[in-house]
Amino acid sequence: MNRFIAVYVFLILSIPLYGQSPSLDLTYGTNGYASGISNGSFVNYAQMLPDDSIIIIGEPNANTEFYAEKFLPSGQRDMTFGNNGFILHESLLNSKEEPSGMIIQPDGKILVSGKADVNPSLFGTYDNVFVARMMPDGSLDISFGTNGYVKVDLGTNDDEAWGIAIDSSGSIYVLGTLQTANGNESRLLKFTDVGVLDLTFGANGILDIYLQADTQITDIIIDANDNLFLSGVVENINQVNDAVILKMDQNGVLDPTYGTSGIVTIVDGFNTNGVARSFFTPTGELVIAHAVFSSTTGRQVRISRLVSNGSFDTTFNTSGQLYLNPSLNSYSTFFPYDIKLLPDGNYLILNDLIRNNNYDLYFFKITPSGVLDTSFNSSGEFWLDRSTHQDYNRDIHIESDGDVIISGMSTDNTTRFNTLTKFDGIVTLSIEENEPLPFKVYPNPVKDYFTIDSNGLSIQSIQLYNLTGSKIKTDYLNHQMDISSLSSGMYILEIIDNDNSKTLLKIIKK
Repeated sequence: MNRFIAVYVFLILSIPLYGQSPSLDLTYGTNGYASGISNGSFVNYAQMLPDDSIIIIGEPNANTEFYAEKFLPSGQRDMTFGNNGFILHESLLNSKEEPSGMIIQPDGKILVSGKADVNPSLFGTYDNVFVARMMPDGSLDISFGTNGYVKVDLGTNDDEAWGIAIDSSGSIYVLGTLQTANGNESRLLKFTDVGVLDLTFGANGILDIYLQADTQITDIIIDANDNLFLSGVVENINQVNDAVILKMDQNGVLDPTYGTSGIVTIVDGFNTNGVARSFFTPTGELVIAHAVFSSTTGRQVRISRLVSNGSFDTTFNTSGQLYLNPSLNSYSTFFPYDIKLLPDGNYLILNDLIRNNNYDLYFFKITPSGVLDTSFNSSGEFWLDRSTHQDYNRDIHIESDGDVIISGMSTDNTTRFNTLTKFDGIVTLSIEENEPLPFKVYPNPVKDYFTIDSNGLSIQSIQLYNLTGSKIKTDYLNHQMDISSLSSGMYILEIIDNDNSKTLLKIIKK
């Protein structure tokens, strides 16, 4: 008998039956908001660390460097990071640098990708891809590249970098684009962990991703088996952008079992404006959100879920796709920016909504079956109307206790600052079990190691994953796993018995 018991969230979490209404966490920062130190800054990207602190990168006002700013879980700046929580970096004096991607290494070092001037003395645009690495305290890691920086010329005067990812061996992948006479072209760069192009990859470390004229691949994530999933848009013969997803191995070889020769193209008559991020479910499906537009329906967010061969998962909204637009009356338009898997198994989509000439935060929350979660604010939607500010929202961050923080920037009539906004009531967690399980884990929450009670069943394998789907631990002894070296937070334990039945359990590391 082949069973699959998804106790990860659906069975071990006690979810209230009444409607959840999000509210600001007034204990965070100042009345739920934390602001950056630099007036006029633009926020480009943010990441949450395992201890629930957050690092933001972006461009400071009227400045050529890029900045990094770190906030503690309380919403206060981390004074041990940079100069009172804030630091500026540049590779050359007056070299304008625009960061666009960031990822935190397992050792706490911070990788940043973007574009930078080749020579600040030249007039016009002369940009190369750059990758920089910072130490956990914000200083540059001088062991990486040249004094903490690597720059790569993709062959034009307008090169830039987008997504960045790390595989289990420490290799670094960066997506780049360049402007040509025929439109955008995309490249995938692979670096060693010391910032040197891997000359065995592509052509001297750079793989040409040419699908057809005007292709822009901007997002990359890596699954537990080190498969690379690249996503972006490609212009079709009708000059409409279709979404495209590529699956390849660490050598850049497309997987012939995925889609058509390693490529999935989503053609539905909509113009795809961009990728609003993607993630893997605990059972391996790829969930990806896009902003799409048509003249008849206007702008919508399209959420797609794909199974391992690249076909649509028909258990998700019967077609594998869901199209949403706000039910709010009298809004002008909206833009989706991020999608995340919540600890209760649902999906949260972050949007900017424009109404009465004001940018506001707007959430959709959907269930794993692909419908709006009506226990969330009674409708599956939530709008934060702050008429005193323009709120530009970019990234969702989920704390180890399930609370949600949104990073972005806010402006009023005179100022523009990085802003973090913390919410209660988006997800409710408990350790209560609702039905008998074939395996039990104790203690949970756990500080050092936990024991698995197999209830007489034989165990074939045990694997521990983080919430992004990356496999981080497989070794165990006598039904015990030592996780003392892991950071605090939530993890997923996968147990497969000798009948190939799979059980997923939530583990909370103290």
